[in-house]
Amino acid sequence: MLRASGSAQSSYDALQFLHLDYAREAEALQSLSDLVGTNAGRGELAKVLATLREEEQIAEQRLPVSPRDIVASTNAGREVPERDMAIRGPVNFYRPEYGRWWLTDKSGHEGFDSKIPLARRGHYVMYEALNFVNGKRTVSEIRDLVSDEFEPIPVEEFSNYFEFLASVGVVKMKVEVHSR
Repeated sequence: MLRASGSAQSSYDALQFLHLDYAREAEALQSLSDLVGTNAGRGELAKVLATLREEEQIAEQRLPVSPRDIVASTNAGREVPERDMAIRGPVNFYRPEYGRWWLTDKSGHEGFDSKIPLARRGHYVMYEALNFVNGKRTVSEIRDLVSDEFEPIPVEEFSNYFEFLASVGVVKMKVEVHSR
């Protein structure tokens, strides 16, 4: 599906999802190093990881666009949300006892969620987006991680969501030069 559309965003998504998926597989395989006690076993694991890297490069070459042809979004690629540690637990837009009343009070608007396009995608997407906030990942990186798990979602929806969370004090936004 991503290849068929031919848009720059689809090409970007395909490349990012490819790298994220291969990185996840490599991490899973790397975790086996604790279970492999012998040098021979570790040598075999190293061969498997090298094969995985080769497969990733082959898959990347099959993509219709080169990584250097893709330009990252400007603000979302530099803005880094950071949780306010005084606000603990999930921030749920839909459950009164887990955040809706608090968010209504903080935003001053009972229908605050109608102004957040990401809210239309359900609470799991927003939960995961906030879950990926670690003070180091950019909005764009969080978008890529969440989109890889669910579906391609415009980065603007994540920017809007984090701007709202910043306005009510759940996160603070910092801007930094961040390389992928």
